[in-house]
Amino acid sequence: MSMQPVPKMRRTFVAAMLLAILLSALEGLVRDVGTAQAATSADPAQEIVYIDANGVIRVLDTQGSPLVQWFSPTGGWQNLALGDVNNDGDLEIIAVGEENGVAKLAVFDPVIASGAVDPNKKINGIPWDTLYETTLPARADIILSDDFDANIPGDEILYSYRRSNGLSTVVVLNASRLESNGSPNGRNWKVHLSKDFDYPWSYGASGNLDDVGSADVVLVDDDSTETRIDVYTVDNDFARLDGKKTDSDTWRRAAVGQVMAGGRDEVVGVKSVDRADKPSLIVYRMNSNKELDSDSDDEFAFAPQPEEVCLADITGNGDKEIFFTRKHPSEDGRRFIMRDEWGDDRDRTPTIELSLKEYGGGDNGYRVCKGGDVDGDGKDEVVVIRDNRLLLFTQPDTPVNNQQVVNVYDLSTNKDALAIGDLDSRGFIEGPQFGVDKNRIEAAIAVGTTSGPYTIQVTNISTSESVQVIVGSGLPSWVQVTPTVTQTPATLRVTFDATNLDIGTYSTRLEIRGDSRVINSPYYVDLVLTVEPATLTPRPAVASFIYTSTVDMDQSMDVSINGTVGLKYKAAVLGVPEAAAAQIEANGGIAAARLNENGDLVLTDGAGNSRVIPMPDTSQAVPGTQDVAASAVEAVDWPVLDVPWVISATSTSAIVPDILTVTVNPSSLGNDFDFHLAMVVLVPDTTAGVGTVFSLPVTIFRAPERVYLPVVGVYDPFAP
Repeated sequence: MSMQPVPKMRRTFVAAMLLAILLSALEGLVRDVGTAQAATSADPAQEIVYIDANGVIRVLDTQGSPLVQWFSPTGGWQNLALGDVNNDGDLEIIAVGEENGVAKLAVFDPVIASGAVDPNKKINGIPWDTLYETTLPARADIILSDDFDANIPGDEILYSYRRSNGLSTVVVLNASRLESNGSPNGRNWKVHLSKDFDYPWSYGASGNLDDVGSADVVLVDDDSTETRIDVYTVDNDFARLDGKKTDSDTWRRAAVGQVMAGGRDEVVGVKSVDRADKPSLIVYRMNSNKELDSDSDDEFAFAPQPEEVCLADITGNGDKEIFFTRKHPSEDGRRFIMRDEWGDDRDRTPTIELSLKEYGGGDNGYRVCKGGDVDGDGKDEVVVIRDNRLLLFTQPDTPVNNQQVVNVYDLSTNKDALAIGDLDSRGFIEGPQFGVDKNRIEAAIAVGTTSGPYTIQVTNISTSESVQVIVGSGLPSWVQVTPTVTQTPATLRVTFDATNLDIGTYSTRLEIRGDSRVINSPYYVDLVLTVEPATLTPRPAVASFIYTSTVDMDQSMDVSINGTVGLKYKAAVLGVPEAAAAQIEANGGIAAARLNENGDLVLTDGAGNSRVIPMPDTSQAVPGTQDVAASAVEAVDWPVLDVPWVISATSTSAIVPDILTVTVNPSSLGNDFDFHLAMVVLVPDTTAGVGTVFSLPVTIFRAPERVYLPVVGVYDPFAP
């Protein structure tokens, strides 16, 4: 079990302590007692996150109940960032490191705001989880998390590693999928962009410098002969906005935040300089031309120069003060300094410039600092670390007797990795939660048909009990879900019905509800139905008959009618060229065909003239099979119009799949040795789409003697 470090109170303010105790008691009185669900309190105080000497990530929570005492399950971590990668309202930990020569990246959720709970993953009663793990091409030098993709809720991940030539590649990861609520889950990632640079980046920061789109990235190169600090925009394929470079000085670090009262974020850069009178701390703002600007009031010369810089809003007014550490050649050791020359609270902030020797800093061991609201009072505190100690400046804006109040924590750190953020702002409510195996169903079926069932598995993924599953009302008539009320684990069956739909795309949302205990109720599954044209395909595509002059016997051919299963159709046999004119005293061919309200076939030519062809009653037809001969069941006889050599055209059932039998006899042709063509017009019922028409050419040829020739083409009056 991890033990929470205990601070040494160097100076205390008794009244403040009494007030904290009173507020804690009042909080207990007003807590909600109307629910039996276990819950951690949603704590506005932020937590301190650091990495110990063994590479284990640890959380230092100074107040709240229960305290967040999370630590990583493995070591080997070297740097970290905080970000709300699943858009749940509190922050997750993104870490990079290297173990056994393998570079790695992981996303940890130290306080699960909602979701499945592994009973083996609880620390101090608070559930946690590893959301994502992957390997990297090389150890990452930089890790950031911010809103690098404005099109996706929540924060994205940026990391930088060095290629074999020592130069950097920067990679941005964004969510590869969104949940039904439109937010990412922090578990599924893809490369949003990757860019090779000609510089070895060593440090990074982020913020919205131009107040447009997603966050911008500030990168620092402190290794090259010509060091630089550059600003890039992720929105435009990581295009460079502006930057500063120098070959006489060395840029060290940068911080991003609102330093000047009002407006957008600024960049605070610190550098080592070759002369004591040269500016070593500069505040840049981005102008309307997307250039970094500063003037003499924004530049400060310090000797010795700053090495690390951080920002903290110690008065809670919205703009941040600048803190930095620097080495000092005297035995006083490293200095900790604050400057505020720009904020509208600058007249109220104290001057901070003190030696850290008193806190074991005589060897210049303190270096990295960060600001954050550790006690939840709306004002930032400041943290400084070294290898064996962490200093928490609890009220930097209001010293006591001109002395800073500092809590000292004796603990092991790697001296570099430090972040402050709210890991438990939403707390955690433990209760049943739906686990649904899909959040979207897409189906494509032919017009006039129904689909087979699609299944949705619904389980309770967080507790062992069975909970009720209720399908929400108000679904459109083209979708049916059964059962509508059941218990977990449940299988919901979704079917789609396009019998009364036009061709097109339809969408709705299936609502899955539980009782008030279910954390993620209601849960939504998107349903998308694409209604496609029905198809009707004769095989073979041509019914061809050949006779010799001495034979006048009947011949029959079975044609398989394939296509959209269950599709009903009607047919008629027309002569050609009679078929092209539809026998309605018009030219231009058959432009459309349909069945009217009586079930009769209506043919229409290009001029809009129509002819009605009476059809047999097929209302009692039942689906047949292509394996059943036409004579085995009562056939449907189709009308044959003015084609004397076609004796009959019959269907087994007039429902796809089906068998259409065409019977011919050449006796009416006499000694006519010409090629003759008729057309079986096949028209699905109205559910297949108004005007849909298919055809089967029927050919007959009486030859003086049998000669076999290849068929090179067949006239189709319906071809475009």
